[in-house]
Amino acid sequence: MHLRARPQRWNPLRAQHRAIWQAIREHQPQVAALAASEHIDFVRQGIEDKALDEARRSSALRRLGELPDQLA
Repeated sequence: MHLRARPQRWNPLRAQHRAIWQAIREHQPQVAALAASEHIDFVRQGIEDKALDEARRSSALRRLGELPDQLA
């Protein structure tokens, strides 16, 4: 549900899943493996980007004095 609200993330994920499914359906294991690998890289990068954004946000809030110490 969270990703569907973010088309810039949801649309590529949906296309990646479709590519993996299609390659499996067509009995193309090398194509499926490559598509799965690219999908994993995409998801990993998204997780890393999200963590970096959260770290930057927390740092900015600390500088502004808006983040409780226990969350800093």
